[in-house]
Amino acid sequence: MQASEPDPVTSTGEQEATTPPSSRPSVQKGVIQRAELDGYLKRGPQQFIQLVQVRPTFRRGRFFGWRVVEYRGPGPIRPGDIVVRINGRSMERPAQFMSVWNRLARETEVVVSLVRENRPVTLRFPIVD
Repeated sequence: MQASEPDPVTSTGEQEATTPPSSRPSVQKGVIQRAELDGYLKRGPQQFIQLVQVRPTFRRGRFFGWRVVEYRGPGPIRPGDIVVRINGRSMERPAQFMSVWNRLARETEVVVSLVRENRPVTLRFPIVD
């Protein structure tokens, strides 16, 4: 499902404004230091998961993404953001999250696709030495 696809219903049943089909995602850039990423990977996903509180969000009765309730980790993720994909992959199930997590050691960039204030946003973070 593309983030620009309109759907007015969230997991809580509240109505959301739809995103116009012609909307282009905004892109925010930053960098991730390889040593910092390696530190997170070494400590394991359980420690990282403690930095974020999310709840599943559904649209048209199907999983859409994870709404951020609280975030204390690095980067510009905000409460209210709906994380839809990381590096092009959905994380609906724990196995999908672990697949994304395990690939991070080999990635050269982290791309977070999310919906913020009903607009698609792409956060791009090259991983640098």
